[in-house]
Amino acid sequence: MTGECRGRQCAAVESKLVEDSQVDPPTDFLVGLFTDGVHFGAAHLHDCTDELVPAERELVEEVSSKRRQEIATGRKLARQLLCELGHPHFALLRDKDRVPLWPNDVVGCISHKEPLCVVAIAPKGEWSGIGLDIEPDEAPRPGIERLVAGPAERLWIAAAGPTEPGRRCRAIFSAKEAVYKACCPQVREPWLFKDVEISIDYRQEVFRARLPASAGRRRIDGRILRRRGWILTSVELR
Repeated sequence: MTGECRGRQCAAVESKLVEDSQVDPPTDFLVGLFTDGVHFGAAHLHDCTDELVPAERELVEEVSSKRRQEIATGRKLARQLLCELGHPHFALLRDKDRVPLWPNDVVGCISHKEPLCVVAIAPKGEWSGIGLDIEPDEAPRPGIERLVAGPAERLWIAAAGPTEPGRRCRAIFSAKEAVYKACCPQVREPWLFKDVEISIDYRQEVFRARLPASAGRRRIDGRILRRRGWILTSVELR
């Protein structure tokens, strides 16, 4: 779902999603989302442009205040984590597809949903990709499922109780975002939301994704947590 194709889909979905939540992240907000060896953190979105290195400041020129906070907070939090892997002064730029350019020995992912930003990184080698997404655990506006979910997923959404279908749709969306963010740096091919099929087991806090042929693998498994008003999803590629 990279490039123009993914951009159109995400714009259509995001225009209908409820974008904010008032819950602060606790210190253990992301615990259990990743296996040992993955470094992660969460922070409130804020304008910390003055804490960026010069090359990163170019990323926030001529952008909205909201986008400036997202870019700056993500880079600040990523730098704190990169220090733990020996890269205290690394400038985290991006390529033509807007994919972050991590150090050669690091894989990582940034996700944000007002008012929060979350970042995860890991040493490249044992990990070949990291995917992460955060969404408010709230129902989106009606109609999102037609953009996001395939037939089997819509059946699962419809089988929920009266207050749950929209939240299940949001969970499907979040899992697909995490899957694509993990695969995108390697695949570099546009995917539609319906190219990925998700099955979720809330009791075990896991999901399974069936992937398109271009992924180079048939399926991957991920984690899904529902905590303090948030849905958190992750994928680790090995």
